[in-house]
Amino acid sequence: MKNPEDGEIGYCCVVGALGEFLGLIVYLGTEGLESFLKIQASESPEEDLLSTAKCLVASFEDRKFLQEADHEVIKRLGLKCRGAKSWPLFRSYEPGYYPWYLNQSQVHFLTHALRQATEVSLRMKLNDNLLLNSKKAQYLVRIPERSGSDLHWRDEWLSPAPLGRTKDEAPVPDEIRLQRIKKRGLKPAGIWEVDFFQFPMPIQEGVVLFSRSAY
Repeated sequence: MKNPEDGEIGYCCVVGALGEFLGLIVYLGTEGLESFLKIQASESPEEDLLSTAKCLVASFEDRKFLQEADHEVIKRLGLKCRGAKSWPLFRSYEPGYYPWYLNQSQVHFLTHALRQATEVSLRMKLNDNLLLNSKKAQYLVRIPERSGSDLHWRDEWLSPAPLGRTKDEAPVPDEIRLQRIKKRGLKPAGIWEVDFFQFPMPIQEGVVLFSRSAY
């Protein structure tokens, strides 16, 4: 689905066939699509969702997984929820960041995505081949068109935009500090090898929250 506000493509994925996690995931742009493909090939997709995904998520959860702010949203919308996996929860995922609440533009984008995903799902009941295309690496995209104050949607098959790679720059070492350390005359006791990796677990305010409770 193409965002009417900025033209970004959101790749929609309806989940819930196994009954464990119910909702709609909208992967943002080509970067988001790549994260989706990586998650599909992963042996631990839930961990990768937390650590690598760039997406918006609308899910249905048990009441205990909602925060106070989530209950306020439900109250303002006048929704009545009961039972397991019936409470709506909305989150934004960015690689390396804790899942967070949506801002205004994300709310608009996810609202359009939910409506278009519903439209396409209903059409698939009549046409099982709706999302199939003989050309590889092309996706059915819902394109918005404005007519006055109204917004109309049409289908178009598009290939993902090229992914713009950013060049990582190495930090500049503090030469003065290095010289001070050198002058201390410390005796070498061996060779140190240093590496780092991203721990696949969200951490907030000094408390580790296990991945399932992060929702």
